Amino acid sequence: MSLNQPTETQSRINLGPYKEQEPFLQTDKRYIGFIAGVGSGKTHVGMIRTVKNVQEWNAGHMGAIVAPASRMIKDTILPLMRDYNLIGEGGAWTYESSYAEEPGIHAPNGSRVLILSADNQRTIERLKGLNLAWAWIDERAEVPERAQQILQQRLRVGDYRNLYETTTPKGKDSVYDFYVGNVDATRRQYGRATLYETDNRRAIVGVPTDANPFTPDDYKTAMEADMPEQIRAQEVRGEFVEIGSGILTRDMLHATTDDVLE
Repeated sequence: MSLNQPTETQSRINLGPYKEQEPFLQTDKRYIGFIAGVGSGKTHVGMIRTVKNVQEWNAGHMGAIVAPASRMIKDTILPLMRDYNLIGEGGAWTYESSYAEEPGIHAPNGSRVLILSADNQRTIERLKGLNLAWAWIDERAEVPERAQQILQQRLRVGDYRNLYETTTPKGKDSVYDFYVGNVDATRRQYGRATLYETDNRRAIVGVPTDANPFTPDDYKTAMEADMPEQIRAQEVRGEFVEIGSGILTRDMLHATTDDVLE
């Protein structure tokens, strides 16, 4: 991939991951999750893995990025690609809008990236018609489990078929069940994260906000201030938290708006 004069965010992608993100970029598992606090670089590391799929692991094949809603695509995914000089003027890839004959991202090596929202049942069911080499679900806890189930079935082409997910946790939901609760996973520490692994799955869990060296110190401090411990455990430390029969949600985090969440 060729990048022009680097901006600050381009420098980040060129520098590569920090320690707790490293296991997310390995190629020994079919399913990989990065479950971490807000501001921990979830979308960033998801983009790095996407670049590797497009340029190296599955060159010439099609993959998909799935987000909870079209707003997140417009406000987060596409701007990040522009920041990294992947699309836009002088970018390494070409972006075609949803009105084009073949919408999505096109790379010179023939790779294609579909960018899709999972904001209603109809759009989720449309995933059934795809033949993919890879798929990335960003903010997986906000995406219905059905979308993940369909994407598992659509990994049918390419050289390294893989599905990866990035998210801040939302209680012990289907993300927890897939990587921890419903499988016989081994558990080990890796830096400040906990790795849960089976023969075909890996989840990097509990990466806190302040593990990200690119997050400003004042942001890290603000995220720790005036917050109940249970919410801090979920939103800042990236832990699976459930209290009785209630599940913590981001609506309970009054100090942080949707605009600053990854």
